[in-house]
Amino acid sequence: MLIEFVNSKVMNNNLDFVLMTGDLIDYLKIARGNYQYNNNFEVILEILLGINRGLDKPPYLGKDNEFINKKEIMAPIFTIVGNHDYRKGHYGLRFGQIHKIFGMTHSDIKGYYDTKFFNYIFALYSREKFLKDYFRFFNPNLNFKVKIGDNYNFIFLDTGQDSIADMHDLLKGGPSTKGIKDYQIELLRSYIQLSSNEKIIVVMHTPPISPSLSSIKRRKFKKRFNIKKRSLKWSDFYEENLKKYEGDGRLDKILNLKYETIMYNWATLLKIFTGSDEIIRRKVDLVLCGHTHTLKEYRVKEAKETERINFGFLFFPIYIEVPCEIYTSNYRKKLNQFEDPKDLKIWFDVNKPFILQTQAVGPISALYKYKPPGFRYYSIKNDQITNAKVFSLHLKENF
Repeated sequence: MLIEFVNSKVMNNNLDFVLMTGDLIDYLKIARGNYQYNNNFEVILEILLGINRGLDKPPYLGKDNEFINKKEIMAPIFTIVGNHDYRKGHYGLRFGQIHKIFGMTHSDIKGYYDTKFFNYIFALYSREKFLKDYFRFFNPNLNFKVKIGDNYNFIFLDTGQDSIADMHDLLKGGPSTKGIKDYQIELLRSYIQLSSNEKIIVVMHTPPISPSLSSIKRRKFKKRFNIKKRSLKWSDFYEENLKKYEGDGRLDKILNLKYETIMYNWATLLKIFTGSDEIIRRKVDLVLCGHTHTLKEYRVKEAKETERINFGFLFFPIYIEVPCEIYTSNYRKKLNQFEDPKDLKIWFDVNKPFILQTQAVGPISALYKYKPPGFRYYSIKNDQITNAKVFSLHLKENF
């Protein structure tokens, strides 16, 4: 559906380019018995180019033509790598609850035999050398800046491989990644300075903020918010609702937001985004990211009073300071509430930067069917972002 959507928009002159925020492949090593490709970077390249269209015997899908892309994607693509692109090995479908990620139930995998030997440690084995064909076929750079049009600068930052240093997140099943390194901070500052007073959109795989919201915490907040006849929803944490529950709309006061995010230079990166950095004193406009397979939207601003959160476990607390105020809501709907473009521009400039996180373009989960995978479609008119619609691959509609 994504390629069909892109091509239809291109044909109507309503789409200029595509951004892919990492995890282009799930793992590098190709399936056993497949001698047509060296690795999965070659597979996705052929999918995007539609090379297998019209073949009687497609090299990797047999007779199942439903999953063969019949058209080359007709838009320029800008990519950044994710943590999975660094990985060599695969996950075993019979291991733990992995099969649910791929939309399968326990009964679906009864009698399933994985022809590839599964090793949990090997599945997390990642190295930069595994990106050889990414550099060859997709992009020779990990960090770069592209100016598109007269006024928009896109800064791409590599958030790196899985980090085993952050054992808290790894043990909870949501690994953080090794970014952002010191040289990337200096590079980001330079890119922002080169952008002068033009628009800045930062593209990265791992989100700069991500909440830790376990089932225990969900029960805690359901009781705290006095919610009795329904389950807790993410919308309960929207700033307009949080003000009713807590008297304050700030998310950083009640949730640990450094979970499944970047390991290093976290505070410095957020200060740069909000214009409170000691060197860079200007805000970016947007931060686009993925990684956690969830749909969330935030706005961040320089904090007058910072909050401390427990970054460790219950019996081993590690407190860190959150360098900015953090709020969440459905900001894509707010973009459409302004009739006067000048009012929209004022509202956007006052409240930016916005961090927009998009779920993956991947299989639907059997466990979370109400969270279908999808993509965003951004519109920019007169140098102002006017919408950020989300389209579901399975529901085939925007929401």
